[in-house]
Amino acid sequence: MAFAKLSSVIVLYLFVVESASGLVVDYYCSTNTFGSNSSYLQFTKEVSSTEYAVVNRFKSLHCCAKGYRSIEWYKDSRAYPWAGGVSSFILYPEAANQTIYTQRAVATDSGNYTCILRNDTHVKVHTIMLIPIEKPPQTPRATFTPKDQRVELGQRVRLYCEAFVGRINLPDVRNDISWKRVYPDGTKPHNQHLQQEKITREDDQIIGAYFYINQVKSQDYGQYVCSVANADSVIQMQIGLHHQASESVRPDVSIPWKSLFMVTAGIVVLFIFIVLLYLRVGKKVRLNWMETFAKNPKNDNKVYDALILFTDSTESTTLDCFIPTLQNKYSYDCAKCRLSDEPNEWFDIASQLSKLSRSVVAVISPQEFNAMQLTIALAKLHMLSSNCSPVLVCVQELPKFQPMAKNDKGENLQILLKKTNVILFKDKDFWLKLRLSLPCFNNSIKNKLKTSESETADKTSVEFEEYARTVKRNSHDNKTDADMVV
Repeated sequence: MAFAKLSSVIVLYLFVVESASGLVVDYYCSTNTFGSNSSYLQFTKEVSSTEYAVVNRFKSLHCCAKGYRSIEWYKDSRAYPWAGGVSSFILYPEAANQTIYTQRAVATDSGNYTCILRNDTHVKVHTIMLIPIEKPPQTPRATFTPKDQRVELGQRVRLYCEAFVGRINLPDVRNDISWKRVYPDGTKPHNQHLQQEKITREDDQIIGAYFYINQVKSQDYGQYVCSVANADSVIQMQIGLHHQASESVRPDVSIPWKSLFMVTAGIVVLFIFIVLLYLRVGKKVRLNWMETFAKNPKNDNKVYDALILFTDSTESTTLDCFIPTLQNKYSYDCAKCRLSDEPNEWFDIASQLSKLSRSVVAVISPQEFNAMQLTIALAKLHMLSSNCSPVLVCVQELPKFQPMAKNDKGENLQILLKKTNVILFKDKDFWLKLRLSLPCFNNSIKNKLKTSESETADKTSVEFEEYARTVKRNSHDNKTDADMVV
Protein backbone atom coordinates (compact mmCIF):
# COMPACT_ATOMS: atom_id res chain seq x y z
CA MET A 1 0.00 0.00 0.00
CA ALA A 2 2.79 2.42 0.89
CA PHE A 3 4.59 1.52 -2.35
CA ALA A 4 1.47 2.34 -4.41
CA LYS A 5 1.13 5.77 -2.74
CA LEU A 6 4.80 6.48 -3.36
CA SER A 7 4.44 5.54 -7.03
CA SER A 8 1.43 7.84 -7.38
CA VAL A 9 3.34 10.74 -5.85
CA ILE A 10 6.30 10.16 -8.18
CA VAL A 11 4.05 10.00 -11.25
CA LEU A 12 2.22 13.17 -10.18
CA TYR A 13 5.55 14.97 -9.61
CA LEU A 14 6.85 13.98 -13.02
CA PHE A 15 3.58 15.09 -14.66
CA VAL A 16 3.82 18.51 -13.01
CA VAL A 17 7.45 18.91 -14.05
CA GLU A 18 6.69 17.83 -17.62
CA SER A 19 3.66 20.16 -17.80
CA ALA A 20 5.59 23.13 -16.42
CA SER A 21 8.43 22.59 -18.82
CA GLY A 22 6.00 22.19 -21.68
CA LEU A 23 4.33 25.49 -20.89
CA VAL A 24 7.67 27.26 -20.91
CA VAL A 25 8.52 25.67 -24.25
CA ASP A 26 5.09 26.32 -25.72
CA TYR A 27 4.80 30.02 -24.87
CA TYR A 28 8.38 31.23 -25.23
CA CYS A 29 8.11 32.00 -29.00
CA SER A 30 4.66 33.59 -28.63
CA THR A 31 5.63 36.29 -26.08
CA ASN A 32 7.74 39.47 -26.35
CA THR A 33 7.69 39.28 -30.15
CA PHE A 34 8.70 42.15 -32.42
CA GLY A 35 5.86 44.56 -33.21
CA SER A 36 5.73 43.97 -37.00
CA ASN A 37 2.66 43.43 -39.13
CA SER A 38 4.56 42.28 -42.20
CA SER A 39 4.30 38.64 -43.25
CA TYR A 40 7.71 38.11 -44.84
CA LEU A 41 10.21 35.62 -43.39
CA GLN A 42 11.75 37.03 -40.20
CA PHE A 43 12.75 36.17 -36.65
CA THR A 44 10.10 37.28 -34.16
CA LYS A 45 12.40 37.79 -31.17
CA GLU A 46 16.06 37.94 -30.34
CA VAL A 47 17.91 34.68 -30.98
CA SER A 48 20.78 33.70 -28.73
CA SER A 49 24.18 32.72 -30.08
CA THR A 50 25.39 30.73 -27.05
CA GLU A 51 23.42 28.60 -24.61
CA TYR A 52 24.45 26.73 -21.43
CA ALA A 53 22.86 23.56 -20.04
CA VAL A 54 23.34 22.06 -16.59
CA VAL A 55 23.74 18.31 -16.95
CA ASN A 56 20.63 16.33 -15.95
CA ARG A 57 18.51 19.51 -16.09
CA PHE A 58 15.82 20.59 -18.58
CA LYS A 59 17.10 22.54 -21.59
CA SER A 60 15.46 24.09 -24.68
CA LEU A 61 16.74 25.88 -27.79
CA HIS A 62 14.57 28.27 -29.79
CA CYS A 63 14.39 29.65 -33.32
CA CYS A 64 11.32 31.92 -33.15
CA ALA A 65 10.13 33.14 -36.56
CA LYS A 66 7.17 33.72 -38.86
CA GLY A 67 6.48 33.71 -42.60
CA TYR A 68 8.19 30.34 -43.04
CA ARG A 69 7.01 27.16 -44.72
CA SER A 70 9.52 24.81 -43.15
CA ILE A 71 12.08 24.65 -40.34
CA GLU A 72 14.96 22.19 -40.37
CA TRP A 73 17.28 21.53 -37.43
CA TYR A 74 20.89 20.33 -37.66
CA LYS A 75 23.49 19.48 -35.05
CA ASP A 76 27.05 19.80 -36.31
CA SER A 77 25.69 19.46 -39.91
CA ARG A 78 23.69 16.31 -39.00
CA ALA A 79 19.98 16.62 -39.81
CA TYR A 80 17.29 15.92 -37.20
CA PRO A 81 16.32 13.35 -35.86
CA TRP A 82 19.46 12.45 -33.96
CA ALA A 83 20.55 9.18 -32.43
CA GLY A 84 21.04 9.05 -28.67
CA GLY A 85 24.80 9.22 -28.98
CA VAL A 86 24.54 12.44 -31.02
CA SER A 87 21.98 14.47 -29.06
CA SER A 88 19.12 13.90 -26.64
CA PHE A 89 17.16 16.89 -28.04
CA ILE A 90 13.77 16.36 -29.74
CA LEU A 91 11.35 18.61 -31.60
CA TYR A 92 8.46 20.29 -29.83
CA PRO A 93 5.62 20.13 -32.45
CA GLU A 94 3.26 22.26 -30.36
CA ALA A 95 5.63 25.20 -30.99
CA ALA A 96 5.48 24.62 -34.75
CA ASN A 97 8.99 23.08 -34.65
CA GLN A 98 10.51 26.40 -33.57
CA THR A 99 11.81 24.70 -30.41
CA ILE A 100 13.87 21.63 -29.58
CA TYR A 101 14.31 20.44 -25.99
CA THR A 102 15.52 17.71 -23.68
CA GLN A 103 14.28 16.86 -20.18
CA ARG A 104 17.79 15.95 -19.02
CA ALA A 105 20.80 17.39 -20.78
CA VAL A 106 23.88 15.20 -21.18
CA ALA A 107 27.50 15.93 -22.04
CA THR A 108 27.12 14.58 -25.58
CA ASP A 109 24.55 17.33 -26.32
CA SER A 110 27.46 19.74 -26.74
CA GLY A 111 27.77 21.22 -30.25
CA ASN A 112 26.42 23.70 -32.78
CA TYR A 113 22.66 23.59 -33.42
CA THR A 114 21.49 25.25 -36.64
CA CYS A 115 17.93 26.11 -37.67
CA ILE A 116 17.17 26.73 -41.36
CA LEU A 117 13.90 28.51 -42.18
CA ARG A 118 12.51 28.62 -45.71
CA ASN A 119 9.60 29.96 -47.69
CA ASP A 120 9.06 30.23 -51.46
CA THR A 121 11.59 33.02 -51.93
CA HIS A 122 13.83 33.41 -48.86
CA VAL A 123 16.03 31.41 -46.47
CA LYS A 124 17.22 32.33 -42.98
CA VAL A 125 19.90 30.44 -41.03
CA HIS A 126 20.89 30.76 -37.37
CA THR A 127 23.37 28.73 -35.28
CA ILE A 128 23.40 28.32 -31.49
CA MET A 129 26.42 26.88 -29.67
CA LEU A 130 25.37 24.70 -26.72
CA ILE A 131 27.81 24.18 -23.83
CA PRO A 132 26.85 21.62 -21.13
CA ILE A 133 28.21 22.32 -17.62
CA GLU A 134 28.20 20.21 -14.47
CA LYS A 135 26.95 22.97 -12.14
CA PRO A 136 25.76 26.58 -12.37
CA PRO A 137 28.59 29.07 -13.01
CA GLN A 138 29.90 31.47 -10.39
CA THR A 139 29.91 34.29 -12.96
CA PRO A 140 26.89 35.00 -15.21
CA ARG A 141 27.48 34.02 -18.82
CA ALA A 142 25.92 36.12 -21.60
CA THR A 143 23.63 34.24 -23.98
CA PHE A 144 22.47 37.31 -25.95
CA THR A 145 24.72 40.36 -26.21
CA PRO A 146 23.05 43.57 -27.43
CA LYS A 147 24.61 45.66 -30.20
CA ASP A 148 24.74 49.37 -30.93
CA GLN A 149 21.66 50.77 -32.65
CA ARG A 150 21.03 53.73 -34.96
CA VAL A 151 17.48 55.10 -34.92
CA GLU A 152 15.63 58.16 -36.14
CA LEU A 153 13.93 60.69 -33.92
CA GLY A 154 10.46 59.58 -32.91
CA GLN A 155 11.07 55.88 -33.54
CA ARG A 156 10.52 53.13 -31.00
CA VAL A 157 13.59 51.40 -29.55
CA ARG A 158 13.80 47.93 -28.05
CA LEU A 159 16.98 46.73 -26.34
CA TYR A 160 17.50 43.25 -24.91
CA CYS A 161 20.16 41.43 -22.94
CA GLU A 162 20.22 37.93 -21.50
CA ALA A 163 22.52 35.71 -19.43
CA PHE A 164 22.75 32.26 -17.89
CA VAL A 165 23.04 32.64 -14.11
CA GLY A 166 21.98 29.30 -12.69
CA ARG A 167 19.50 28.83 -9.91
CA ILE A 168 20.30 30.14 -6.42
CA ASN A 169 18.86 28.12 -3.53
CA LEU A 170 19.55 30.77 -0.87
CA PRO A 171 16.56 32.67 0.61
CA ASP A 172 18.36 36.03 0.93
CA VAL A 173 20.15 36.07 -2.47
CA ARG A 174 18.52 36.66 -5.84
CA ASN A 175 19.72 36.91 -9.42
CA ASP A 176 19.08 40.31 -10.96
CA ILE A 177 19.26 42.06 -14.32
CA SER A 178 18.60 45.72 -15.24
CA TRP A 179 19.25 48.49 -17.78
CA LYS A 180 20.72 51.89 -16.89
CA ARG A 181 21.72 55.02 -18.79
CA VAL A 182 25.45 55.84 -18.68
CA TYR A 183 26.59 59.47 -18.96
CA PRO A 184 29.97 60.68 -20.26
CA ASP A 185 31.29 61.11 -16.71
CA GLY A 186 30.56 57.46 -15.99
CA THR A 187 27.63 58.04 -13.63
CA LYS A 188 24.63 55.75 -13.67
CA PRO A 189 21.66 57.62 -12.20
CA HIS A 190 19.26 55.39 -10.34
CA ASN A 191 16.41 57.87 -10.36
CA GLN A 192 15.93 57.92 -14.16
CA HIS A 193 12.70 56.26 -15.22
CA LEU A 194 13.28 53.52 -17.76
CA GLN A 195 10.57 51.20 -19.11
CA GLN A 196 11.88 47.70 -18.51
CA GLU A 197 10.50 44.18 -18.55
CA LYS A 198 12.33 41.26 -16.97
CA ILE A 199 11.86 37.67 -18.04
CA THR A 200 13.12 34.29 -16.87
CA ARG A 201 13.13 30.87 -18.46
CA GLU A 202 14.21 27.33 -17.75
CA ASP A 203 13.41 27.38 -14.06
CA ASP A 204 15.00 30.84 -13.54
CA GLN A 205 18.39 29.65 -14.78
CA ILE A 206 18.29 32.24 -17.60
CA ILE A 207 17.25 35.84 -17.01
CA GLY A 208 16.75 38.63 -19.52
CA ALA A 209 15.57 42.24 -19.65
CA TYR A 210 13.83 44.34 -22.32
CA PHE A 211 14.32 48.10 -22.35
CA TYR A 212 11.89 50.27 -24.35
CA ILE A 213 11.78 53.90 -25.48
CA ASN A 214 8.46 54.51 -27.23
CA GLN A 215 9.52 57.71 -28.99
CA VAL A 216 13.19 58.54 -29.16
CA LYS A 217 14.12 62.13 -28.34
CA SER A 218 17.45 63.85 -28.86
CA GLN A 219 18.36 63.50 -25.18
CA ASP A 220 17.87 59.73 -25.38
CA TYR A 221 20.93 59.22 -27.56
CA GLY A 222 23.91 57.94 -25.62
CA GLN A 223 25.31 54.90 -23.80
CA TYR A 224 23.30 52.23 -21.98
CA VAL A 225 24.48 49.33 -19.87
CA CYS A 226 22.84 46.03 -18.98
CA SER A 227 23.99 44.62 -15.62
CA VAL A 228 23.53 40.96 -14.68
CA ALA A 229 24.23 39.78 -11.13
CA ASN A 230 24.14 36.45 -9.33
CA ALA A 231 25.30 35.49 -5.83
CA ASP A 232 28.98 35.79 -6.67
CA SER A 233 29.58 38.44 -9.35
CA VAL A 234 28.23 40.96 -11.85
CA ILE A 235 28.77 41.32 -15.61
CA GLN A 236 27.92 44.33 -17.76
CA MET A 237 27.05 44.69 -21.43
CA GLN A 238 27.22 48.24 -22.82
CA ILE A 239 25.79 49.59 -26.08
CA GLY A 240 25.36 52.94 -27.80
CA LEU A 241 22.12 54.45 -29.08
CA HIS A 242 22.98 56.75 -31.99
CA HIS A 243 21.09 59.20 -34.16
CA GLN A 244 20.32 58.27 -37.75
CA ALA A 245 19.10 60.75 -40.35
CA SER A 246 15.67 59.93 -41.72
CA GLU A 247 15.55 58.21 -45.07
CA SER A 248 12.72 57.54 -47.44
CA VAL A 249 11.28 54.10 -46.99
CA ARG A 250 12.75 51.74 -49.51
CA PRO A 251 10.50 49.04 -50.87
CA ASP A 252 11.52 45.42 -50.62
CA VAL A 253 13.47 44.84 -53.82
CA SER A 254 14.29 41.20 -53.17
CA ILE A 255 13.80 39.12 -56.28
CA PRO A 256 11.25 36.29 -55.98
CA TRP A 257 13.42 33.81 -57.87
CA LYS A 258 11.05 30.87 -57.52
CA SER A 259 8.05 32.83 -58.82
CA LEU A 260 10.19 34.28 -61.60
CA PHE A 261 11.32 30.79 -62.58
CA MET A 262 7.72 29.51 -62.61
CA VAL A 263 6.59 32.40 -64.82
CA THR A 264 9.53 31.90 -67.20
CA ALA A 265 8.88 28.17 -67.39
CA GLY A 266 5.21 28.85 -68.10
CA ILE A 267 6.12 31.27 -70.91
CA VAL A 268 8.53 28.71 -72.44
CA VAL A 269 5.91 25.94 -72.29
CA LEU A 270 3.31 28.27 -73.83
CA PHE A 271 5.75 29.24 -76.61
CA ILE A 272 6.50 25.58 -77.39
CA PHE A 273 2.77 24.82 -77.42
CA ILE A 274 2.10 27.69 -79.84
CA VAL A 275 4.92 26.55 -82.13
CA LEU A 276 3.64 22.96 -82.18
CA LEU A 277 0.09 24.18 -82.74
CA TYR A 278 1.25 26.36 -85.65
CA LEU A 279 3.15 23.47 -87.22
CA ARG A 280 0.01 21.37 -87.02
CA VAL A 281 -2.78 23.77 -88.02
CA GLY A 282 -1.01 27.08 -88.63
CA LYS A 283 -1.07 26.86 -92.43
CA LYS A 284 -4.79 26.05 -92.48
CA VAL A 285 -5.57 28.97 -90.18
CA ARG A 286 -3.41 31.26 -92.29
CA LEU A 287 -5.18 30.17 -95.49
CA ASN A 288 -8.63 30.67 -93.96
CA TRP A 289 -7.58 34.11 -92.77
CA MET A 290 -6.26 35.05 -96.20
CA GLU A 291 -9.42 33.84 -97.95
CA THR A 292 -11.67 35.60 -95.46
CA PHE A 293 -9.97 38.98 -95.64
CA ALA A 294 -8.51 38.81 -99.16
CA LYS A 295 -9.04 41.59 -101.68
CA ASN A 296 -11.64 40.99 -104.34
CA PRO A 297 -10.51 40.31 -107.96
CA LYS A 298 -12.36 43.32 -109.26
CA ASN A 299 -11.07 45.87 -111.76
CA ASP A 300 -7.65 44.21 -112.02
CA ASN A 301 -8.16 43.46 -115.74
CA LYS A 302 -7.51 39.76 -115.10
CA VAL A 303 -9.57 36.89 -116.46
CA TYR A 304 -7.85 33.86 -114.95
CA ASP A 305 -6.68 33.09 -111.44
CA ALA A 306 -3.82 30.94 -112.66
CA LEU A 307 -2.01 30.16 -115.90
CA ILE A 308 -1.01 26.49 -115.86
CA LEU A 309 2.00 25.49 -118.01
CA PHE A 310 2.72 21.80 -118.60
CA THR A 311 4.94 19.56 -120.67
CA ASP A 312 4.18 16.39 -122.62
CA SER A 313 5.22 14.18 -119.69
CA THR A 314 3.00 16.06 -117.22
CA GLU A 315 0.02 16.55 -119.55
CA SER A 316 -1.99 13.70 -118.09
CA THR A 317 -1.40 14.76 -114.47
CA THR A 318 -2.18 18.38 -115.27
CA LEU A 319 -5.32 17.91 -117.37
CA ASP A 320 -6.82 14.96 -115.48
CA CYS A 321 -6.03 15.91 -111.89
CA PHE A 322 -4.31 19.22 -111.34
CA ILE A 323 -6.54 21.66 -113.25
CA PRO A 324 -9.88 19.90 -112.44
CA THR A 325 -9.07 20.00 -108.71
CA LEU A 326 -8.17 23.68 -108.83
CA GLN A 327 -11.30 24.54 -110.78
CA ASN A 328 -13.93 22.27 -109.23
CA LYS A 329 -12.78 21.98 -105.62
CA TYR A 330 -11.07 25.31 -105.00
CA SER A 331 -12.90 27.55 -107.51
CA TYR A 332 -9.82 28.75 -109.41
CA ASP A 333 -10.30 29.89 -113.02
CA CYS A 334 -7.42 28.38 -114.97
CA ALA A 335 -5.87 29.00 -118.36
CA LYS A 336 -3.54 26.36 -119.78
CA CYS A 337 -0.62 26.34 -122.15
CA ARG A 338 1.55 23.48 -123.37
CA LEU A 339 5.33 23.91 -123.26
CA SER A 340 6.34 22.80 -126.75
CA ASP A 341 9.75 22.13 -128.17
CA GLU A 342 9.87 25.64 -129.64
CA PRO A 343 10.45 28.18 -126.81
CA ASN A 344 9.43 31.24 -128.82
CA GLU A 345 6.21 29.54 -129.85
CA TRP A 346 4.94 28.74 -126.34
CA PHE A 347 6.53 31.80 -124.69
CA ASP A 348 4.72 34.24 -126.97
CA ILE A 349 1.39 32.53 -126.32
CA ALA A 350 2.08 32.19 -122.56
CA SER A 351 3.16 35.82 -122.26
CA GLN A 352 -0.19 36.98 -123.68
CA LEU A 353 -2.12 34.61 -121.37
CA SER A 354 -0.03 35.67 -118.35
CA LYS A 355 -1.19 39.26 -118.84
CA LEU A 356 -4.73 38.01 -118.19
CA SER A 357 -3.73 35.75 -115.26
CA ARG A 358 -3.07 36.54 -111.64
CA SER A 359 -0.41 33.85 -111.16
CA VAL A 360 1.71 31.42 -113.16
CA VAL A 361 2.21 27.72 -112.35
CA ALA A 362 4.50 25.33 -114.25
CA VAL A 363 4.02 21.58 -113.81
CA ILE A 364 7.20 19.79 -114.89
CA SER A 365 9.20 16.63 -114.49
CA PRO A 366 12.78 17.64 -113.51
CA GLN A 367 14.20 14.65 -115.38
CA GLU A 368 13.26 16.37 -118.66
CA PHE A 369 15.78 19.17 -118.07
CA ASN A 370 19.46 19.54 -117.55
CA ALA A 371 20.83 22.39 -115.42
CA MET A 372 21.14 24.87 -118.30
CA GLN A 373 17.69 24.12 -119.70
CA LEU A 374 16.09 24.46 -116.26
CA THR A 375 17.89 27.78 -115.68
CA ILE A 376 16.57 29.23 -118.96
CA ALA A 377 13.07 27.85 -118.31
CA LEU A 378 12.97 29.42 -114.82
CA ALA A 379 14.20 32.74 -116.20
CA LYS A 380 11.35 32.73 -118.76
CA LEU A 381 8.91 31.70 -116.02
CA HIS A 382 9.89 34.75 -113.94
CA MET A 383 9.45 36.96 -117.00
CA LEU A 384 5.86 35.70 -117.28
CA SER A 385 5.02 36.25 -113.62
CA SER A 386 5.27 39.95 -112.77
CA ASN A 387 2.54 40.01 -110.07
CA CYS A 388 3.96 37.39 -107.71
CA SER A 389 6.60 34.68 -107.51
CA PRO A 390 5.93 31.86 -109.98
CA VAL A 391 5.11 28.37 -108.73
CA LEU A 392 7.08 25.34 -109.89
CA VAL A 393 5.25 22.04 -109.31
CA CYS A 394 7.61 19.06 -109.61
CA VAL A 395 6.20 15.57 -110.06
CA GLN A 396 9.55 14.18 -108.88
CA GLU A 397 12.26 15.41 -106.52
CA LEU A 398 14.58 18.06 -107.93
CA PRO A 399 18.09 16.64 -108.44
CA LYS A 400 21.05 18.35 -106.81
CA PHE A 401 22.66 20.60 -109.42
CA GLN A 402 26.24 21.82 -109.27
CA PRO A 403 26.70 25.59 -108.76
CA MET A 404 26.66 27.47 -112.04
CA ALA A 405 28.04 30.78 -113.26
CA LYS A 406 25.65 33.75 -113.17
CA ASN A 407 24.10 35.13 -116.32
CA ASP A 408 24.14 38.75 -117.45
CA LYS A 409 21.36 39.52 -114.94
CA GLY A 410 23.42 38.18 -112.06
CA GLU A 411 21.29 35.02 -111.74
CA ASN A 412 22.05 31.31 -111.78
CA LEU A 413 19.98 28.20 -111.14
CA GLN A 414 20.35 28.32 -107.36
CA ILE A 415 19.26 31.98 -107.17
CA LEU A 416 16.28 31.38 -109.47
CA LEU A 417 15.15 28.37 -107.41
CA LYS A 418 15.24 30.47 -104.21
CA LYS A 419 13.02 33.08 -105.88
CA THR A 420 10.55 30.40 -107.02
CA ASN A 421 7.90 28.64 -104.93
CA VAL A 422 8.94 25.02 -105.54
CA ILE A 423 6.37 22.44 -104.41
CA LEU A 424 6.62 18.66 -104.73
CA PHE A 425 3.41 17.17 -106.08
CA LYS A 426 3.72 14.19 -103.72
CA ASP A 427 3.87 16.36 -100.56
CA LYS A 428 1.33 15.55 -97.87
CA ASP A 429 0.16 19.17 -97.70
CA PHE A 430 0.56 19.85 -101.43
CA TRP A 431 -2.80 21.53 -102.05
CA LEU A 432 -2.47 23.61 -98.89
CA LYS A 433 1.02 24.81 -99.89
CA LEU A 434 -0.14 25.49 -103.45
CA ARG A 435 -3.10 27.62 -102.38
CA LEU A 436 -0.86 29.59 -100.01
CA SER A 437 1.47 30.27 -102.96
CA LEU A 438 -1.38 31.46 -105.20
CA PRO A 439 -3.33 34.69 -104.75
CA CYS A 440 -6.22 34.15 -102.32
CA PHE A 441 -9.65 35.61 -102.92
CA ASN A 442 -12.90 35.85 -101.03
CA ASN A 443 -14.78 33.17 -102.95
CA SER A 444 -18.23 34.27 -101.78
CA ILE A 445 -17.74 37.65 -103.51
CA LYS A 446 -15.65 36.30 -106.33
CA ASN A 447 -18.48 34.03 -107.52
CA LYS A 448 -20.62 37.08 -108.18
CA LEU A 449 -18.07 38.26 -110.72
CA LYS A 450 -17.89 34.98 -112.62
CA THR A 451 -20.71 35.81 -114.99
CA SER A 452 -19.06 38.92 -116.42
CA GLU A 453 -15.64 37.28 -116.37
CA SER A 454 -16.88 34.19 -118.18
CA GLU A 455 -18.11 36.35 -121.06
CA THR A 456 -14.71 38.02 -121.26
CA ALA A 457 -13.00 34.65 -120.99
CA ASP A 458 -15.07 33.21 -123.90
CA LYS A 459 -14.24 36.17 -126.09
CA THR A 460 -10.60 36.00 -125.10
CA SER A 461 -10.43 32.26 -125.80
CA VAL A 462 -11.66 32.77 -129.36
CA GLU A 463 -9.16 35.55 -129.95
CA PHE A 464 -6.34 33.44 -128.51
CA GLU A 465 -7.12 30.43 -130.66
CA GLU A 466 -6.72 32.58 -133.72
CA TYR A 467 -3.64 34.26 -132.24
CA ALA A 468 -2.05 30.91 -131.35
CA ARG A 469 -2.52 29.57 -134.89
CA THR A 470 -0.85 32.71 -136.27
CA VAL A 471 2.09 32.38 -133.88
CA LYS A 472 2.59 28.71 -134.74
CA ARG A 473 2.51 29.47 -138.43
CA ASN A 474 5.06 32.30 -138.13
CA SER A 475 7.25 30.28 -135.78
CA HIS A 476 7.33 27.38 -138.21
CA ASP A 477 8.58 29.70 -140.95
CA ASN A 478 11.26 31.39 -138.81
CA LYS A 479 12.94 28.65 -136.83
CA THR A 480 16.39 29.51 -135.54
CA ASP A 481 19.08 27.47 -133.81
CA ALA A 482 19.58 30.23 -131.26
CA ASP A 483 16.28 29.45 -129.55
CA MET A 484 16.31 27.32 -126.37
CA VAL A 485 14.60 23.94 -126.79
CA VAL A 486 12.39 23.27 -123.77
